Amino acid sequence: MIKRISTFILLVLLSCLLISCEDNNGALNDDDLHFTVIFKNYDETVLKTESVKKGGSATPPDNPSRLSTNEYSYIFKNWVGNFQKVNKNEIVIVNFDTEVRLYSVRFLNPDGAVLSSHQVTFLSSLVPPNDPKMEGYENYTYRFVNWEGNYDDIANDMDITAKYDKYQTIELTKENFQD
Repeated sequence: MIKRISTFILLVLLSCLLISCEDNNGALNDDDLHFTVIFKNYDETVLKTESVKKGGSATPPDNPSRLSTNEYSYIFKNWVGNFQKVNKNEIVIVNFDTEVRLYSVRFLNPDGAVLSSHQVTFLSSLVPPNDPKMEGYENYTYRFVNWEGNYDDIANDMDITAKYDKYQTIELTKENFQD
């Protein structure tokens, strides 16, 4: 008999508990409904999880950044997915604009004067400019030999310098020769 009374009391208490969570129609109150909004990074790692009341809005985390690669730079664009007026569990993923990285290549004279400048993409190659000429001075002339540096498969900003051989010029006159 005591077992039956204990069971009856337990059932009454559980019923009261369930009734307190229901409105007049026996359904849960909308005020009690919460949904989970998960903000994820480009690599699916979770940046933030927030519980939101039905119809409410989640607050996104600070805009994340993404490290550049040799080939691309990434700039935050927006969040993809619903995090406002939430009425179900949501996953929101960050979206980045992708920009092709450019590298600066300069062809220089030995004195640092820029002969030409180019912007190229990762692992591009360049055709060097025409052989440059360098003015001589006093009794010296210069002859272009080659470009010092690699202008194939460019992977960073670089300067390529012209290399010259230096020649001394001697003026020959009759006085330089004896009979």
